[in-house]
Amino acid sequence: MSIARRGILAPLGISFITFSSLSYLIDIYRKDAERGSLIDCALYLSFFPKVISGPIVLWKDFQPLIKERVIKIDCFVRGLNGIMIGFAKKLILADQFGACISQISENGVDIVTAWGTTLYICFRFIMIFRVILILR
Repeated sequence: MSIARRGILAPLGISFITFSSLSYLIDIYRKDAERGSLIDCALYLSFFPKVISGPIVLWKDFQPLIKERVIKIDCFVRGLNGIMIGFAKKLILADQFGACISQISENGVDIVTAWGTTLYICFRFIMIFRVILILR
């Protein structure tokens, strides 16, 4: 007996979005916060720094931040500049180190190569997390 495998594509972070949706609904049901517009709700569910930050941010804590936001062109440009610099670092450094690591993994590994690979991996993670910190 074999089970047919279907090609179901689920978005990344679906459980996080599900729990955030429940948080939104529970805050509204308990009257801890007012319900937001469709755009505010979509922003709450898909706000990137909130998704990668860890614990679920409650709607009642997030809603005042939406109401008080001020959109400035210089902040927008600075944020876009940070995203582009981080993306360039990832493409230039982290991806190149990843290619080196995959080539090292295919060949035999001695102690020097193992330590070098460890340093490569650490540096790659540092570059990836630098991109995340720049986005905050």
